[in-house]
Amino acid sequence: MTKTETKKLFVAIQKHDHETVFSIIEKNEGAIESVGQHNAYCRDKTPLMFAMQCEDFELAYKLMDIGANVRAKMLDGPESSVIQLAASFGHSLNPNFDKWIGLIQRLIENGANPTEALWSACNAYSKTSDRIEIISLLIKSGASLNAQVGNSGNTVRELVKINSHLYSSHALALLGVN
Repeated sequence: MTKTETKKLFVAIQKHDHETVFSIIEKNEGAIESVGQHNAYCRDKTPLMFAMQCEDFELAYKLMDIGANVRAKMLDGPESSVIQLAASFGHSLNPNFDKWIGLIQRLIENGANPTEALWSACNAYSKTSDRIEIISLLIKSGASLNAQVGNSGNTVRELVKINSHLYSSHALALLGVN
């Protein structure tokens, strides 16, 4: 796929132009896993990742339906996975919080690793709204509180404990931090 076609794909995603998105994907083998490069907003993201960033939930579901890789990771930068991005974008102050819960559930059902997103969800948590549903979903789906976060040497549980003042007692209990 040419740079021009790739740019057209990501512009169509940003404009919520599903017809153009699927036309490009149909004509270009592998386009569903192409990576945006033309600007900082889509850089290193797959179409599924960028649809999520644009909060086009309908498109994200359609992309999953046709085989978008729910285990994909950004090539550079933080190398975030699809589910990590979903947990970050779906922070507890986001007005579409409930839609993010459904999307994260679908990602898990399609094979995304809940452990990858647990720290992202904890980091995106806000004591102000105290919405712990995403964190709870990830834990119920098998996310490990003892997973190491990046190259910090710390586990999710340890980082939550270090930053315990940022969490409600309700959230701390869920995360097993006293």
